[in-house]
Amino acid sequence: MKLTRQSYQRYESGSLETRVNHHKNLTIRLWAFAAIMLVGMLIVFARFYYIQVIRSDYYAQRLEIYSRRILRLSAPRGEMVDRNGSTIVSNIEQLEITYMPPSRLDEAAKLEISQRFASTFDLNIGQLRERDLKDLYLHLNPSALQTLLTSQEREDFTNRIITNAQRLEIVLSRINETMLSSLSYQDQAMWLVKLLIEQPTGGRPKVIKSNVSKEEVAYLIEHNHLFPGFDVRISWARSFPYETTLRPVLGFISTSTQGVPQESVLYYLANDYLRNDMVGRAGIELQYESILRGISSTYNLSYRSNGEAVLDELTVGKQGDTLKLSFDMEWQQFAEETIIRIFDENSKVRERRFMDVIDFVMMDVNTGDVLVMASVSKGTNGYVLNPMNTILSAYEVGSAVKGATLYMGLDQGVVRYGEVILDQPIKILDTPLKRSFRDLGLVSDLKALSRSSNIYMFHIAMRLGGANYVFDGPLAINPQAFITMRNYYSQFGLGTQTQIDLPNEQTGFSGTATNPGLLLDFAIGQYDTYTPIQLVQYAATVANGGKRLAPRVLIESYDSQTGQVNYVNPVRVLNIIDNMTALKRVQDGFRDCVVNELCRTHFNTMRTPFAAKTGTAETSTFDENNQWLRSHNSTIVSFGPFNQPEVATSCVARNAWVERSQANICQLITAEILKFRYP
Repeated sequence: MKLTRQSYQRYESGSLETRVNHHKNLTIRLWAFAAIMLVGMLIVFARFYYIQVIRSDYYAQRLEIYSRRILRLSAPRGEMVDRNGSTIVSNIEQLEITYMPPSRLDEAAKLEISQRFASTFDLNIGQLRERDLKDLYLHLNPSALQTLLTSQEREDFTNRIITNAQRLEIVLSRINETMLSSLSYQDQAMWLVKLLIEQPTGGRPKVIKSNVSKEEVAYLIEHNHLFPGFDVRISWARSFPYETTLRPVLGFISTSTQGVPQESVLYYLANDYLRNDMVGRAGIELQYESILRGISSTYNLSYRSNGEAVLDELTVGKQGDTLKLSFDMEWQQFAEETIIRIFDENSKVRERRFMDVIDFVMMDVNTGDVLVMASVSKGTNGYVLNPMNTILSAYEVGSAVKGATLYMGLDQGVVRYGEVILDQPIKILDTPLKRSFRDLGLVSDLKALSRSSNIYMFHIAMRLGGANYVFDGPLAINPQAFITMRNYYSQFGLGTQTQIDLPNEQTGFSGTATNPGLLLDFAIGQYDTYTPIQLVQYAATVANGGKRLAPRVLIESYDSQTGQVNYVNPVRVLNIIDNMTALKRVQDGFRDCVVNELCRTHFNTMRTPFAAKTGTAETSTFDENNQWLRSHNSTIVSFGPFNQPEVATSCVARNAWVERSQANICQLITAEILKFRYP
């Protein structure tokens, strides 16, 4: 088609119009973009103005906080006193040399300052481990990295068959005692200081030497220009005025080197501890760590132009609370001395030659306060005190548990109040004869306790299990009787946790077999085993009218400066035994044991009326030739004064006699200890 002039003009006009429209749209977009940029710049400018001018002080403060390096120093731990206010655990101040590394300290400078310090101050190089010594040997003898390898190993290392780490392990394994013996004291002391100053700060200056003398402090201060980064501070250590008494119960703390235990590090870090904080590791120190720890002082760390560290105090620390404990330290010490004396007096008696442990516990029957907790064992170099044994070790305790058995029989209705049973031997098919320590004839429920009739308790067990006893015949019982008996015993605290406020309490052995004869043994304390703390809780429950109280070693804590009480450990009633008629019968049986029967020998020498129940348990030990030998534990529980009970006690003497019957040594021990307060 031929393009005419008119159509060409129309085409050219349309193209021009299109170009004009494109130009117009582009101009509009550029102006819009410019406007957006202008608004954005105004917003940014306004924000800068707000931050730099209006809020400048606030953000300057936040910058200082975020860039601040905070160091913490632990406050002294809380102290411990007994119920009468006598100090049991205190803090003693001591001087220590610390180190805060200057900035820009290279390896050569570390070695130089370590050498200078080691040459000036005496150090305990025994802190060095074998691996530390081997590292020192390699530091002093770098050629050993080659000479201690075989030619093949050197070639393998060159060819990268052996890694550097593998080479190091091979070399370390070949550094022997002879090589290590070549290390001088001076070299080892230098290396020790170097290791100490390279430790992570953990938020505090590093302790280089503890318990330093005033002369050492004076020298360091006078020559501080020679020891950049070193300083002196006052620290503290635990002091025990009563020395070894109750030490395992009081516990111990870690050192700053040991820090928090690795197995619990996440727990401690979550509770705002540092890794090298000193924390309770056992006993009361562990149990009440959160009360004893105190509040740390905080410091801001900065550096001067010469690299020297400067600490500015931000917050003042606060000593931990003082713990008021339940113990009567005078009575505690008297108990320990009494046990050791009687132990020693009987050590030459042939029948007592295997007696190796005597445990004793005394408890306030109305509060659960543990007044005395003593355990004396025979060691290779004398007697050892370990009162934690009273909650950790369980024993066959024999007839001491018969009060719980009688209560169960009366409460279950399997025996009647005042019922008389003939105490004569019983015989179960294919088992040895079972009897009391002697044939007692006719005994009532009360006399069954005071004269310790096994037969009476056997009849309670057989009736509980629904047995039809025939002399020398088979005995069938309902195994449910084992569960019933354990339930009753646990109401008194036997065979279950007493919930004493100390870590790691044990409950003893609970048998799983349900043979009929074992139920009879169970009823006289010859099956399950019990701890001395369980026995005293049982005695206290009988004494106070049926309230099973949790034993407690902490009464309260108070502010070390003001004396304000911050925490009270409540008296805790765990359960209540409600058959008061049956319980009164048990109380009367215990009292009759003192007045007329087996417990009168030593308790009747006291003017204060007490009630008690002895026990003898058959067990075993090994003789001088490592041969099995039948032995006997002696036990006793007591409470008094009888009409208004205040205290309960338990005593266990393991392997108290062999071969020939001996007097119950626990009766003598208990009476002697009680006379300290109850003549």
